[in-house]
Amino acid sequence: MDNEIAALRTEILLWQDVLNKEGVWLFLGTLGSWSVAPGWLRTTAFAITIFLFMWRANGQRNDKTSYVKRLNQLENTIKSKEGLDISDKALLFDIGELRKLFEFKHLLKYGAVYLVCVAFWGISIFKS
Repeated sequence: MDNEIAALRTEILLWQDVLNKEGVWLFLGTLGSWSVAPGWLRTTAFAITIFLFMWRANGQRNDKTSYVKRLNQLENTIKSKEGLDISDKALLFDIGELRKLFEFKHLLKYGAVYLVCVAFWGISIFKS
């Protein structure tokens, strides 16, 4: 179980790195969408941009199950055991630490590029 948690931690951190790298392409695609004439065509360009971003980013994940669901499954597996020992409590603590990777302050610190690019795309949609 300890190896599963460590592997999931690595996968989550790599995923956040992928989002930052793909966020740059989202930003460039959004800039390119501004060059299209205003109206339905520009809106379509923005939609295609976000679709391609999500397709590229999700294409790099092996397991499409959400990380939160996988964490819940691991947690439930541990909690379903009769009488939790100290190693089980340590595993539950590790899962709690993994949940912190999805807190806003962590995303702001390690996913700033992604957040800025998504925000720029969102503002562009409303301002186009």
